[in-house]
Amino acid sequence: RSGDGGFVAVFGEAGIGKSRLLREFTNHAPDVRTITAFCETYQATTPYFAARFLLRGALGLPSDAPTEAGLRSAVARLAPELLAWLPLIGAVAAIDVPATAEVDALDPEFRRARTVQVVVDLLDAALTKPVALIVDDAHWLDELSGELLVGIAAAARHRPWVVVLAGRLEVDAYTPPTEALDLALNLIPLDSTAAGALLTSADQAAHIRPDQRNAILQRSGGNPLFLEQLAARIDAAGATALPDSLETLIAAEIDALGAADRNAVRLAAVLGPIFDTGLLLELVGVGALSDVLSPRLARFLEAVGDAAVRFRNQTYRDVAYETLSFGRRRDLHGRALSAIEGAAGDATDDQAEVLSFHALHARDFARCWRYSQVAAVKAEDSYANVEAATLLERALTAGAHLGVAERDAMAATWEQLGDVSLKAGTFDRAKRAFDRARVLVGVDAAVQARLCRKEAITAMQRGQGTAVARWLTRGLQLVANASDEASLAARSDLRLSYGELLQRRRRNAEAMRWAELAAQDAMACGYNKGLARAFSVRGVAAFESGDLSELHFLEDALKLWEEEGSLRDQATVATLLGAAAYYTGRWDDAARLFDRARADYEKSGDVVTAAYGTCNLADILIDQGRGDEVVDALHEIIRVWRSVGHPDPIPGALINLGRCALGRGDLDEARARFREARDLTSRTAGARVESDAWLADCAIRSGDAARALATVDDALRSELASGGQFVARLQRLRGLCLAALDRHDDALIALDASLAVARERAAAYEIALAINALDVCLRRSGGCVDPVLHEEAENILRDLGVRDVSLPLGV
Repeated sequence: RSGDGGFVAVFGEAGIGKSRLLREFTNHAPDVRTITAFCETYQATTPYFAARFLLRGALGLPSDAPTEAGLRSAVARLAPELLAWLPLIGAVAAIDVPATAEVDALDPEFRRARTVQVVVDLLDAALTKPVALIVDDAHWLDELSGELLVGIAAAARHRPWVVVLAGRLEVDAYTPPTEALDLALNLIPLDSTAAGALLTSADQAAHIRPDQRNAILQRSGGNPLFLEQLAARIDAAGATALPDSLETLIAAEIDALGAADRNAVRLAAVLGPIFDTGLLLELVGVGALSDVLSPRLARFLEAVGDAAVRFRNQTYRDVAYETLSFGRRRDLHGRALSAIEGAAGDATDDQAEVLSFHALHARDFARCWRYSQVAAVKAEDSYANVEAATLLERALTAGAHLGVAERDAMAATWEQLGDVSLKAGTFDRAKRAFDRARVLVGVDAAVQARLCRKEAITAMQRGQGTAVARWLTRGLQLVANASDEASLAARSDLRLSYGELLQRRRRNAEAMRWAELAAQDAMACGYNKGLARAFSVRGVAAFESGDLSELHFLEDALKLWEEEGSLRDQATVATLLGAAAYYTGRWDDAARLFDRARADYEKSGDVVTAAYGTCNLADILIDQGRGDEVVDALHEIIRVWRSVGHPDPIPGALINLGRCALGRGDLDEARARFREARDLTSRTAGARVESDAWLADCAIRSGDAARALATVDDALRSELASGGQFVARLQRLRGLCLAALDRHDDALIALDASLAVARERAAAYEIALAINALDVCLRRSGGCVDPVLHEEAENILRDLGVRDVSLPLGV
């Protein structure tokens, strides 16, 4: 009501009072609009299953059969600027919508994040008054609905919304992230006083004897539902007839029903916790819902609008299902399967998730295999990798019963399971899947080699560094004599993976050689994506080793990615070309390329990496003496990177903040920023060397040239060994340290080396800085730099738009 909402989760065992608490909440807040969704065990693998009902309710769409026209009209009325993203909204609402150019441009990996943002923006327009978004039985919440709700809940803190989840704390059940919750209520059994008060208020209280009362309180264990059911159960038989558990009590109640009612409850249990009304009527064989929801069954089932029926309590459904014999379950699941197929007509794929579940339990393995495969593809297309993995495992369970006829398909499915497991971050499962795929695939060398590469990727993710090279080597041996297209493509990928491994270890010369071999294979088989990746690795390795003659490979890679239409890969290469332009003094080109990369990343949905463009542009502005213009932007991108758990680029932004502090003369803050960056650089060698260089700069400015020299020498040894890009800068800093220590001749040697490396790499800005440093050093001994050099430095700095060059104060 105040405009500030939040995220509440209610946990507890069956019958503990979660649903009752939700009803009381809505009853005590009649002015708060309530939109409720129920999760289902059979739909736990359906992307956005729970979220669809919340979104339909928020937009005022029918809960059972909304149309594209209705959705389009609602979005056009509420937020017309979001029409370009209508396919994403339709995916959540389970409404087919034609593609748009904006959505097609998204990289699949970032569809989920963009979907969250688009839905939050739409709800912002739709829900302007207090509203409660309630999800019951949330232990069955699908992954994508959970992710979306976390995003909505984050926005709710500044809007009149509250998101409420109610569910059980069970193994493998959905649990919201603790840090996302504003309030978590873990309902525990009632104490004796509260249980006694509840029993006193029961309708049967007047008929309960003291000995029965004590037995009920003891037997119920503080579970409100069990207590109420026990109270209703009391009869002339006395307390000794009380069942031992809630489940036993409910089973007895079901057994006591007439044959028709008992059959209806058990049929309903097979359909799930909540199900379509028409489906229940067809299976039961009656024409009206009133014929099913008789007063006798009112304690078990209730209508949810006109289109659905649900069990009043999940325990009722569980008991009704568990008391069925396996043969009876199989028969009823088969009937449900046929009924759903009949109702779906030609659109059975739309119901593939639930059909695969019924087919599995009906032991109709052929249909389970098919529907599980269809549902898995749908889930993977939505980047719902956890659900896709579950569905693929279901398909493999069915496939194991289909015999050798499906051997090749089984191998492909195991590989697919490994792929989605990698994306989901379940690396142990990925390893098992790829192992199984290799066993089934037989002697096909190209496929075996491809799987070896995936084994190497999995080993890297599991932190098994020695296994990575072993798997790559094994794969290369399998296709050593490759001649067909598939084997050449596999060898190209393996060679390139080896090159990337060497590049990460800063063995750039070897990385270039492997990238060249990978490119040869890719060209031989017309594998353009592989060729583009090989050119990228070769260009980057060359640039990092100072070989500017190889930069054309990056330009070739950019053209290939443009032909492939991959915005994210275009952005990556544009960033690399921008970095090369920056170091070679073509700052206008660098700014254009960085801005292009930022825009392409944003179009692909990768807003996190798009922030790199801001940080790269900040490099230029800080060098030009305009650091005050980028401080706020740098703080914001650090906040974004931290909020999404993306730590790797943060050191670079912190270094830039330190440089801004140096520019305004705040040495203490600068040193703090550089140290913070240094502490975060355990995984990024380049950032570690750069932060050390700036810490050395601070040490010189504070008069501690000896400590600065030690830091620079350590960093320089590392850079010289790896052929890194900071050699010129470190030699310059070394010369300034030596000058501050009055080691004039040694200083000149280091500064000459800095200038030579900068010229070798055509690093214009470094050339100017080295000349300026030489001039300072020479003036200390009464000389000066050659006027030609001085003019060269002045021209470079003028062309780059540099206002001032700040040299360490200790010199």
